[in-house]
This record gives sequence, structure tokens and C-alpha cells, in this order.
Amino acid sequence: MLRHPEAGPLRAYPQTVGTGDMVNVRTIPDDSIWSFHFCQADELRAQTDPKSDEMSVWERMTHREQIPERPTDERLQRIIESSLSWQDPHSISPRVQAKWSVSELKRNVKTSKSGQPVMLPSITEKPKFMTEQKSSRITGAEKGTITHLVMQHLDLQRSLDEADIRDQVASLAAQRFLTEEQIQAVEVEQIARFFADPLGQRMKQARVVHRELPFTLAIPAQEVEPELGEESEEQVIVQGVIDCLLEEQDGSLVLIDFKTDWLAKEPSAKAVEELTKRYEGQIRLYVRAIKQIIKPDVEVSSYLYLLSGGFAISFSLNQHD
Repeated sequence: MLRHPEAGPLRAYPQTVGTGDMVNVRTIPDDSIWSFHFCQADELRAQTDPKSDEMSVWERMTHREQIPERPTDERLQRIIESSLSWQDPHSISPRVQAKWSVSELKRNVKTSKSGQPVMLPSITEKPKFMTEQKSSRITGAEKGTITHLVMQHLDLQRSLDEADIRDQVASLAAQRFLTEEQIQAVEVEQIARFFADPLGQRMKQARVVHRELPFTLAIPAQEVEPELGEESEEQVIVQGVIDCLLEEQDGSLVLIDFKTDWLAKEPSAKAVEELTKRYEGQIRLYVRAIKQIIKPDVEVSSYLYLLSGGFAISFSLNQHD
């Protein structure tokens, strides 16, 4: 640019401001037209715009200089207040367990002071002191597992009286499904009594019998943690196993949940009320899974059968919720 024929003011600038001599260079022919104007930095700062003013404030801040009071910018104030008061709308979600078993949901009755579920860990292995002493004793939970195993493998086409059930249990032991010790824990009389019951007869006569039927169900997370609120779109997975599901000759469905615990010896009004209240949530989940996964438009008859007491409890559920 210094070699341009019209760049004389630029070449003379050092001499004009007293900072040096005029620049002497050979010019080069060029037909373009140029005009040169020189401004001092202070003059430019005087012609401020909003951005340059902000830069001035920023420069003061970086130099730790006092900033004079300025009129409040309401727009910026709203932005700052909104940013500082923001709260994560999903702050509770990470604390909610993503996958549940039906048993865990039953245990989710106890809560901590904060309202969060207190999950009691499942013990998958016996403590050492229990294996060293009284190792031959079968626990109630183990007895229930053994009974469910027997109910799962019984041949429903046979007579299913006490003698026949003992024979089938012996066959299971021969096939190594059961040990000799476990055979002693099988309450053959209770099982035979069930198959003599009208509900047991319905199981024998059913068109299709599903035993130990696993399922996986997605439900709204707010049903597990109400604090999430109805607006939450989060879901959790529930997994479980249905003891018995019958498809009868007319296409109707019958759900049976077996209980081996000594819960009640007779179907008194008080016992029925307490057991219905205790297991209604579990039965409702089973029915919900059946209707979503198998047959959504069919009503499901639901029963809790107490093997130790020898009676069934029927559940009347609103299946259109």
C-alpha cells in the first residue's frame, strides 16, 4: 500500500505526527483510487456504541477497577435471576430404582425420613453360622421354593391324590429335581387337598395351564415414587413370576397365587380382610401384566390359595383402571 501513487499521506504520516521521517519508496503504477484519514484512539473511544461501553466495563473488571453505578437492565436481571434459580425438573429420577421385582415392591412399604425407599438387600447365601449348625433344617423360604417346584412339575392328567403325589415327588427326586432331604419338606397332604378343592379341579380341567410364568412390565415411575408427580413421563421395569395361569375351556383366564406360609388356619372374616389387604397390590400387578401381555380384553379371575390353611381367597379388582 505504501507504493501506491496516492499513498503520499500514509508515507508522510510518521513525519506528520513527529514519530519519524517520511517513508521513501518507489511507487508502482495503479489506477485504483484511495483516500486516507487518520484518527486517534481517544477519538474512537469517544464515539462509543453499547458494545464498546460493555467492553469498557469488562476492561475495568479485568483490572479490578471500580465500576460506576449504571441503570438496571431489567432484561439482563431477569436472565440472571432465572439462571440462578433454575432447578433440575428430574432431580428425583436418578434416585428411583429403574428395575423392580414384585417382591421388592412389596418390601417398599418402609421408607426413610426423607421419603425415599429403604430397600432391604436380598440374602443370596446363608451366613456361615447357619451352615455350620443345624444344616439339615430347611427354612420357610426354602420350603416354599420346593413346594412351587413340585406344583410346577406335577402331571395334571393323573389322579393327584396323596399316593399319586408321593409317587410323582419320588420321581422328581430320581430325576435330581429334589434331594432326599427336600422330599421330607413336601406337604403332600396340603397339595392333595388343593387338587380336591374346586379351584384345583379347575386347574386339572383347564384347556391350557401356565405354571411359573415370568413377565416383564413397564409401569409409570410415579407409582413407585409418588414424589415424581403425575407430570412425570418416567417408567420403571417390574419383573415377576406368576405361579399359575389357567385358560379355561370358554377362554376365560384364572390367576392362582400359592402361599405356603402359615398365614391363617381358617377363612375367618378378619383373616380374609388382612390377607386381601396384604396381597392386593401384588395380585393387581399380576393381572395388569396378564392383560397387557396376553389378553387385554379378557377379565381375569384372581385367587390367593393358602396351602397351609386349605382355602382360597377371591379378589375383586377393577380391571379397567
